[in-house]
Amino acid sequence: MRSALASLLVALCVAAPAHATKLDAEARLIQTMYDGYVAAQKDGDAELADSLTIIEKHGTKELKRALRLERRCSMKTQGICAIDADIAINAQDWEISGIKIGSAAPTNDTQKIVRAEFRNLDRPTRVDYYFVREGDAWKINEVEAVTLNADSAPEEETRWRLKEHIIKTLKQFNESRLSFLHST
Repeated sequence: MRSALASLLVALCVAAPAHATKLDAEARLIQTMYDGYVAAQKDGDAELADSLTIIEKHGTKELKRALRLERRCSMKTQGICAIDADIAINAQDWEISGIKIGSAAPTNDTQKIVRAEFRNLDRPTRVDYYFVREGDAWKINEVEAVTLNADSAPEEETRWRLKEHIIKTLKQFNESRLSFLHST
């Protein structure tokens, strides 16, 4: 039964265009996050929820741990540790337009990707939200942001993965602190 349901879900996702109006729960979550940016853009007084808070709330245990470590590091150093841009828009500043949200066909019963495509400050941007099964729920395990060249050339300009970046940066930060302590 479960395999038949998974096959049906894959068939529906493959058959549905990326811009289809019927979004699954995970795509609706991401759509709601971007709706907040649009509302804040239209009304400067609108409250914009922090994308990392939303991502953490719906994240895997592993992603939540990485975000907690980042927050602790930032509080301890009273500065930026690993994250100096908003992953959801792949920038610090934003003026987004042309938002398209869609779910890619799941690669299997335990993984799926929700893709957000838009223009930020007139630059084509893509953010992929990698969901995995954790227990009975779909949880965000990684977020990858890509900003393409302004001339829409196929070469990517910037690409980074949230959890991977936090872990790598904090490891380097800790190694540099240790080498400093050993040199004094």
